[in-house]
Amino acid sequence: AAARRERSVIAGTMSRGPAVVGPVVVAMLVRVTTVLRLSSGLRTHVSPARRTRSLPGTSTARRPSSRPPHACGPRRRFSPSEEQHGAPVFSSRASSSSSSSSAGWGGPKQQQRRRRSRRPGRRLELAKTSGGGYFEVVTDENRSVDYFGQSTWCDLAVPPAPTNQDHGELMIQTPPPPLPVESRLAQRCAVCAPRPEERVFCSRTLNLRSIKVVGYDMDYTLVHYKWAEWEALAYECTKQVLAGYGFPVHDVRFDDADLVVRGLVIDKENGNFLKIDRHGFVRRAMHAFRRLSEAEIDSIYGRTMVDLRYTSRYAFLNTLFSVSEGVLYAQMVAKLDSGALFREARPPFDAQKASTYADLYRAVSKALSKAHTHQTSSLKAAVAADPERFTQRDASKLRATLADQRSAGKKLVLITNSGWWYTNIMMRYVLGDDPDWRDLFDCVFVSARKPAFFTTEHVPCYELVVDPGARLLDELCDSGTSSTTAATPSTTVLSTIGDPLLRETNEAKEGSVYCGGSARYVEKLFGCAADDVLYVGDHVFVDANAVKKVMRWRTALVVQELENEILAYNAERQDRTTLDQLLVHKDMLQAKLNDLRCHLRRYEDAVLLLEEDDDDEDAGASVVGDDDDDDAARAEGRRRRRPRHRLDADPLVVDDRTADLCRRHMAHLVRQMADLDDRIRPIVHNEGYAFNRHWGFLSRAGHDDKSHLQRQVEKYADVYTARVTNFLPYTPYHYFRAHPQPLAHDTVDHDYNHYDADHDLHLDDANERYL
Repeated sequence: AAARRERSVIAGTMSRGPAVVGPVVVAMLVRVTTVLRLSSGLRTHVSPARRTRSLPGTSTARRPSSRPPHACGPRRRFSPSEEQHGAPVFSSRASSSSSSSSAGWGGPKQQQRRRRSRRPGRRLELAKTSGGGYFEVVTDENRSVDYFGQSTWCDLAVPPAPTNQDHGELMIQTPPPPLPVESRLAQRCAVCAPRPEERVFCSRTLNLRSIKVVGYDMDYTLVHYKWAEWEALAYECTKQVLAGYGFPVHDVRFDDADLVVRGLVIDKENGNFLKIDRHGFVRRAMHAFRRLSEAEIDSIYGRTMVDLRYTSRYAFLNTLFSVSEGVLYAQMVAKLDSGALFREARPPFDAQKASTYADLYRAVSKALSKAHTHQTSSLKAAVAADPERFTQRDASKLRATLADQRSAGKKLVLITNSGWWYTNIMMRYVLGDDPDWRDLFDCVFVSARKPAFFTTEHVPCYELVVDPGARLLDELCDSGTSSTTAATPSTTVLSTIGDPLLRETNEAKEGSVYCGGSARYVEKLFGCAADDVLYVGDHVFVDANAVKKVMRWRTALVVQELENEILAYNAERQDRTTLDQLLVHKDMLQAKLNDLRCHLRRYEDAVLLLEEDDDDEDAGASVVGDDDDDDAARAEGRRRRRPRHRLDADPLVVDDRTADLCRRHMAHLVRQMADLDDRIRPIVHNEGYAFNRHWGFLSRAGHDDKSHLQRQVEKYADVYTARVTNFLPYTPYHYFRAHPQPLAHDTVDHDYNHYDADHDLHLDDANERYL
């Protein structure tokens, strides 16, 4: 239409004379060319199976934009379809707004039937109007196929390439000119690339664009505790509980935090701490404060494959909350071995309940549980009174991470086992002392009793009702900015406030806080299931295993120790390189030794076979009566005859001289291997010392295998990282693709297995002089 208008102007100008026609025609031709190029750039292929209609409230009239000329990117608009499906509608700068058109969208009944016929699943479709193009998020069963997605899909529908209608050929379009901000964006991406310890690692491909609901745990997930300070406090609180039972704990201290790490297994039958590999074999072990030798490990667990299903014997420490429990248990084991446990005990100590290692573990575990879960727990009261001492806060990054996910259309849910008063205080602190922290979440579940929250469907659910007591707690928290003691939920304050008012309900609704409930409430509230939900937690069993096995949700695990492990692993890079070189050298020597040993054994078998033949011939000669001359001739022939093994056409060892030389060479190789063992032994023994001087790396069990904990993480967590805020640079639309898993036959071995023994070792006079 613009081109036709320009042509009419040109025709009118031609009648005015040549003096005016020349400059005007040139200017008009330039404008016509520009308009045609722009219109061809907006040309879009429309599928005949699905006719594109204009949105309600749109028209062909162009509306001036209120955005500044330098603004770029899509402008967001909302439509009735978004209110129905929660699907945002994006409009480009070329799109225009207009009034509703019943011819384009049909009446209300037609719209309702159309919405019901659509299946869940979102994709962006490029539509075309007379005023330009826009991207619309629609729900359609013909969504794009996303290969390697593994039950996820892409929400970007790429329009087909335009074709020449006359010849049916693809039209090659010139790429659009670069945006002014592209260079800055590229520079920003290069600068903001996460460091190795801040990356998110993928075990199973995860497409965040397909996630509709993101659930979060609180402790050690959103609230990033300083684990040494927290566990020291938990240790003291647990020790107080044991002192009340009469245990002699007055002289024990939390002075070795490296004594226990997450991922260890407690053998309650022998009182040992075990580090097992992914196959279940013991790689390291400690009894109390003493590390067991390889011989002791082989004598106790040589034929044992640790099976964690036997909970009567084994206990798996799969969370950081277990560190203080493990340290205290090791100290009690030492007292039991020395007899001090019974000599120094005080009433009401019951010796029959602490006579074995298993009884000791039950007592320590019960005391830790009481310190954590009791309503008037001094542990949580102390943390809530001084959260700055026990937590690492990055409020701006955490808020940005959660806000980005909400703006991307995802629903956020907080699911924690902590009570409401503790959750309210800690979440308010980690989000920058914000009393309106609940605005970042669509729903909150406290006292969730995980893992029953995921494994049990019919569980009572209570809506928390704000009462005067709860308002009093909020006022105390608000006044805590000027006085720390005023915000402390001590026993007196808790008894004054009382429990919050609860109202039983059968369904959840957005914007509320609930106690109890189950994961089915979340799925029913947001109309999602299975792959639509991502749950982020820190507990391998509660937050990953149960969620994956029962609910089939996608899972993300927060492994706080991962930061220090990656830094320590890089610090030991030189030792690891040296160890690899030593192992390769030793394998080469071992291959040579084995080959020489095999050749020597073949020669000895051949000589033995000849001696047996001689005995048989001698026996026959004594019977037949052969003369002495014939016996001497046969013996001389045997000495001249070259002994050959029947499986070796060209043996390396042919006589006694070369056999002796072979034995000397083998002894030389054995001494070389012993020297290498002396260099390898300290490196292997101290591997991972930079991370933990007792147990080494968390995710590795020795030099050549992964630990059982790492196997659990990779099996039940789709992605894992050290902090929730590490998701920020990846954006809520990121596609996490798992790396291909190498197989044993995929690896390229060193070429020491293919050497030629005859060329490498010549057992002649020259080689003898060399030896």
